[in-house]
Amino acid sequence: MEIYEIENRILDVYDECEIQAFPFDCHKVLEHYGYRIFTYQQLRKTNYRLYSYCCRLSDDAFHYKNLKIVAYDETKLPQRIRFSLMHELGHIILAHNKETPHAEHEANYFASHILAPRMAIYYSRCRNKESIAKLFDISLSAAGLALNDYKTWYEKASKHIRPLDRRMYLHFYDPVSKSFVYHVEECFWCGAPVYNFSTRHYSKLSICPQCMIRQIHAKGAVYDRYRRMDEAQRKIQIWEEQEVP
Repeated sequence: MEIYEIENRILDVYDECEIQAFPFDCHKVLEHYGYRIFTYQQLRKTNYRLYSYCCRLSDDAFHYKNLKIVAYDETKLPQRIRFSLMHELGHIILAHNKETPHAEHEANYFASHILAPRMAIYYSRCRNKESIAKLFDISLSAAGLALNDYKTWYEKASKHIRPLDRRMYLHFYDPVSKSFVYHVEECFWCGAPVYNFSTRHYSKLSICPQCMIRQIHAKGAVYDRYRRMDEAQRKIQIWEEQEVP
């Protein structure tokens, strides 16, 4: 399967699962396609035969189409688990019938691009693997590969915008904020959506523009009150210096 077609399938998943920002819930995506998700430990208790079969095939994750089951090793790091789950989704979406090196390569490509699309890396202004790993909730090794591939994508995109790139942009474009949205958080104060500000990068609270304005006005009022108090204190001090012997 061509790379263009794999990216097209990824956009289909975004549309079907209503994925509008990153990172997204990998479990919900698999459940959308009717798959039940188990840890290896859960399989060990409920179906030891299937558990043994999974362990022989993969140390990370495995999917069984006939039973519509996806299982994964819960002892791995969360970021690696997310990649493994999307790797299995890649096998499912791309309709792989056999485990071949080519199928594994396509599933890895699918997982990398669905978790951290190169256009989202561009608009997030992540320019090192550490920031990519934090924002998109992937491992450093996966982020490093995504960064290298992003550079190739950017070199091509700066010369020619593909129809697929335009489709990607329009999917994540928000007419309210008039921007490409790659991350959404709730305002700490009122719960309104805050676009493209990640507490993963900053220790500050995510605050919407309206609450930010209210805070600025409140701080300004407090400053003005203290300024007037200071002026009053200075007048009292001058009076004391003049009147009190």
